[in-house]
Amino acid sequence: MDKAFPRSSQVHVFISAGKMKESLYDFLCAALLGVGNMCMFLGYDTSTTIVEPVLHSVHDRLPDTIDMHAGYNGTAVCLVLFMVISVTAPWTLGLLGSKGSILLGSLMFTVHLSSFFYIHSIPFYVTSAMIGIGYSCEHFRVY
Repeated sequence: MDKAFPRSSQVHVFISAGKMKESLYDFLCAALLGVGNMCMFLGYDTSTTIVEPVLHSVHDRLPDTIDMHAGYNGTAVCLVLFMVISVTAPWTLGLLGSKGSILLGSLMFTVHLSSFFYIHSIPFYVTSAMIGIGYSCEHFRVY
């Protein structure tokens, strides 16, 4: 028999092997979501570690663009908004659903990290407030 043309039973096994069990699919999605969130939070934690020295050096070169201790103030704005918005996070979760709240939180993290391409007081403090909101959306999600 020619091996170039497999039997129908071999084709059936090949096609069914392409389908994934639902439990395996759920596990894979959860694992990828976990890795993605780990990378996002790792990037945010790294940026909070280096943001104060970077913004302090920007202030030394261009004093009109950003405050001297903007890194500390931005972290304070982020944490205060996180504390206040955490009260409404379950409502947001019910309104947007878990996927929508993850998308909203991730979008706000991305906007905050991309705001460092143009360092100025207004975008920095606005995105610091946004990241407090985004952190509360990310913190109260349900899988």
